[in-house]
Amino acid sequence: MKFAISLFLSCCSLIVFAQNFEWAASGSRLHTGFHLSTVTVDGRLVAAGQYQQPSYDPMPGPVELYSGSGDVVPFDKYNNQMFVVCYNSKGNVDWTLYGGERLGGGTIHGLSSRQDGTVLIQFRSGYVPYCQTFINPENGKSLKVDSLFPNPNAYENQSTYYKFEYIAEINGRGDIQQITGLLLPTVDAWTSFRALGDGGFLMAFSNDVKAADTQGRNREVMHNFTLKLNSKFQREWLHQAMYLDSSCCSVMENRSGAIETGNGEIAIYGSFREGIRMAGSPDFRLPKDPKAPKGLRYGSYLALLDSKGKLKWARFSDGLSVISSVDARNNQLVFGGEVLHSPRFFGTEVDTSEGKRAFLAAMSESGKLLWKQTFNAKNTQSVCSDEEGNLFASFRSQQRKGMAPLKIGTDTISDSYESVVVASFDAKGTYRWYRMSRARMSINTISHLHADLCGNLYFTGEMWYVLPVNMSVFDGAFIRGSGYGGAPLAARIRTTIPENLLAMNLSITQAFEIRRKEKQNGNKKASNAVAEPNSLVNAIQRDSSLAANTGRALGCTPIPFPWSVVVFPNPATGPLTLRANTSYADPAVSVILTDARGALVRVLVPPQFKDAGMLDYTADVSGLAKGLYFVVLKGTASAATFSLVIQ
Repeated sequence: MKFAISLFLSCCSLIVFAQNFEWAASGSRLHTGFHLSTVTVDGRLVAAGQYQQPSYDPMPGPVELYSGSGDVVPFDKYNNQMFVVCYNSKGNVDWTLYGGERLGGGTIHGLSSRQDGTVLIQFRSGYVPYCQTFINPENGKSLKVDSLFPNPNAYENQSTYYKFEYIAEINGRGDIQQITGLLLPTVDAWTSFRALGDGGFLMAFSNDVKAADTQGRNREVMHNFTLKLNSKFQREWLHQAMYLDSSCCSVMENRSGAIETGNGEIAIYGSFREGIRMAGSPDFRLPKDPKAPKGLRYGSYLALLDSKGKLKWARFSDGLSVISSVDARNNQLVFGGEVLHSPRFFGTEVDTSEGKRAFLAAMSESGKLLWKQTFNAKNTQSVCSDEEGNLFASFRSQQRKGMAPLKIGTDTISDSYESVVVASFDAKGTYRWYRMSRARMSINTISHLHADLCGNLYFTGEMWYVLPVNMSVFDGAFIRGSGYGGAPLAARIRTTIPENLLAMNLSITQAFEIRRKEKQNGNKKASNAVAEPNSLVNAIQRDSSLAANTGRALGCTPIPFPWSVVVFPNPATGPLTLRANTSYADPAVSVILTDARGALVRVLVPPQFKDAGMLDYTADVSGLAKGLYFVVLKGTASAATFSLVIQ
C-alpha cells in the first residue's frame, strides 16, 4: 500500500479562514488507536486508548509512541490496560499514564477536562485502584473500603469490583490528584462522559433493563440513559429513552451521547432500532419502509433537556439514520452522522443521490431544523465549532475505483479511499475549505475532532498499519511507525498565525480585529480608520467578551489563506523553479525535498525570512534517482507540499 501527500490549492479572502497542518503523531506496534480524546483550556490534546497485547505479532520489535516531532516515547506493555497521552500545542508528549500503574489495569470509558485544565478519566477496574474516596451517588454517602473489600485479593470479590465506576483527576503534570469510586450500574456500553461548567459530570450509557415491551411482556429492553452528577458526585437526575422493539432482542447502535449547551441545558442524542419512548414525549416509531435493506432499521433522535433533566423537546429522523456527533455553540446544535436509507430526515428530506450518505445539519435550541447537507462520503464522524461560529466536520470516505469522487462544497476530492477529510463551514453551513489525510483509517472506529477557543483543530483516531511507514498526512507533517493493524493518530491543524509572529504581521492582525469588532457590533459599516500599534492590546483589556481567554485576540488571528508551492517543470531532470505563496510573514521559511515516505533527501532553500506573497526560487535536482518525490514548503508552523516526478 502506498501513502502519499496530497495538496489542494485554493485562494480565499480574509473572511474565509484556511487551515495549515502543524504536526501529527503515531506509534509502533500498538495494535490499537486513540478512541477517546479531549482538549484542555490551555491547548493540550489528551488522547486515550486500550492496549491489548496480541497473541501473534507478524512484525516483532519495540512498542513505542512518537511525539509530533518524532521523538521516541517508551510504551508500557502491560496487557489489557488503558493508556493516556498528553501532547502540548507543539506536539511534544508532556506525560503518559498507564492503567497498570495506579488504575488497576483499567478499561477506559470516558475522557474529559475541566475549565482549570484538570483531565478527568472515567474507567472501570478489575481490582481496587489506589482510591481516596468511595461514594454512593444515590445518597451522596461515603462508603468504607474495608467493609466493601475485606479481602481485596479474593477471587470472589471480582463481582464487587465491577460494581464501581472510577473517576481519576489528573493535573497538568500528569499526576493523579484524586480517584473517586462511584457505585454505578454495570452497563453494556458507556457512550459519553463530560465535565460540566458547574463542576458536575454528565454521563451517557446504554443498558438492558427490565421493562414492559410493546406486547406487554416484562423482559430485558435496551435503554439509552443520561446521568447528571453534581460536583460532589451525587446523582441529580437520570433521563431514559427506551427502545420500542417488536423483536425478542434489542439490537444496539452504540452512538448515543449528551452535551451541555451554552445556557446550561443538555442536548442528548442517540439511535434506536424500531421506536423510542421518552418521558414527556409521545412514543415514536419509524415508518415502515418495504424497500429498506433487510436487517437495517436504525433511527436517530436529538432532544433537549432543561438543567433539571426534564424534556423540552425531541426530534426524530423519520428515515433510517444514525447520529455520530453533536456540538452545541452559538445558539444552535450542529450534528452529523450517516443516512442509512430513505431521504426522510427530521421532518424534511435530504439529497441521497449519487451515494450521498454523510450528513451535516443544524437545529436551533428551540428544535427547528435550520439547514442540512449530504455528501457522498460514508459518514460524518465528528463535528465541532469555535467561538467565532466556524464549524468543522470530519468525513470518512470509502471512495473506490469507479465511484464518483468525494464532493464537498465546490471542491472535488479524488483518491480519498478510507481517508479522513476535515472540512470547514460557517454557522449557516456554507462550505469554506478542506484538508485530507492519505492515511488509511481503521474501518470500525470513530475519529474525534476538537476546536480550541481560537479554532485550531485537534484530531484523533485509529490508522491502519500494514508495513513500516514514514508517511505524510495533510500538509507537511510526517508520521512514522511500524506494525500490522491499528495505530494511534493524533494531530493538530493550525488555523491561526503563530503568536510569536503576530508583531511582524500587524496589518493582518489589525484587519481581523476591525472585522471582529464590526461583527460584534452587528456588522456595521467598515471603518477606514487605521488602528494605533497598541490599540489591539487596549481592545483586549476593554473587551470583556475576550477576557475569558487571556490574550485570545492576540493568539487567534486567522491565517488568511493556505500556503502553497508549485514546481515546474514537472517531471524534472535538472534545474527547476519553485513558486511559493505564503499568507503571512515568517522568519524561517524553507523548502525541502523528501522521498515518497517523507525522508529528507535535500534542502532546496535553507530557512530564511519571507514576507507574505509569492516568490520564486531556483533549485537543481540533477543526480537524483528517478521516481516520486515531494517538495515541502515549511514555515514556523505552516506547511504545504507538491508532488514532483524526477525522470
